[in-house]
Amino acid sequence: MTRLFDAIAMVATILTIWLGLYAYAGEAAIAPPLRTFAFAVELFSRASFWNHVGATMTAFAMAFTVSAMVGIALGLLLGLRRGRRGGPNPQLALHHSQSHVVSNHALNLRTRHVS
Repeated sequence: MTRLFDAIAMVATILTIWLGLYAYAGEAAIAPPLRTFAFAVELFSRASFWNHVGATMTAFAMAFTVSAMVGIALGLLLGLRRGRRGGPNPQLALHHSQSHVVSNHALNLRTRHVS
C-alpha cells in the first residue's frame, strides 16, 4: 500500500510542478498536461508512429549486435595476446602490492622496537 501511495504522490508532484511551470512560463514555453496527454494518445494510435518505432528498434538491434561482436572479438584478441606475453594478472598484481604494503609496515614496526 505504501508503494501505491508513493506512486500517486510522485505523479501528483510531477503534475503540480508541470502545471506551475505552465502557469509561470505560458503557452509559448510549455504545453499543458492535458493537451500533451491527448497528443500522446493520438500519436500512439497512428500506424506511422509504430512503423518508426519498429525501424528504430531494428537499427538499435543491429548496432548492438555489431558492437557486441566487435567488443567480444577485441576482448578475445587482447586477452589472448596478453596471455602469450605473460602479462600480469590484475588480481595477482593487487595481491602483490598488498603484500608489499604489509611487509613494509611490518618492517617499520620492527625497526621502531629495535631502536
